[in-house]
Amino acid sequence: MTRTFTSSDPATTGTTTINVSSHAFKDPASALAALPQYAAILESYGWVPVEGEQYGDGSRTLVWTNPDTGEDAVTIYVVEGQLLYRVFAIGPSGFDSTPNAIHVVNQLLES
Repeated sequence: MTRTFTSSDPATTGTTTINVSSHAFKDPASALAALPQYAAILESYGWVPVEGEQYGDGSRTLVWTNPDTGEDAVTIYVVEGQLLYRVFAIGPSGFDSTPNAIHVVNQLLES
């Protein structure tokens, strides 16, 4: 399942788009095993892993700059039980959407 949210006021939020997807696995061990594989796929496209706080049962954070538009993006993969979530956030060049992505991750984990 995937949901996309766009900001009606990017000047206030900074982040222009947030996309959240969820992927269900057979069990928690399978979801955790998929985490590095999903991150490796993004790395193969030029995303850069960053060290940061861990969320849920395990997480990976990656950043990327769109070479065509200069927009800065962040993806946080997080495992909770048998689910793996991807939270993707993108905003204008120079804007760090990480706090907005973390807010969404925290909302997912609280539900």
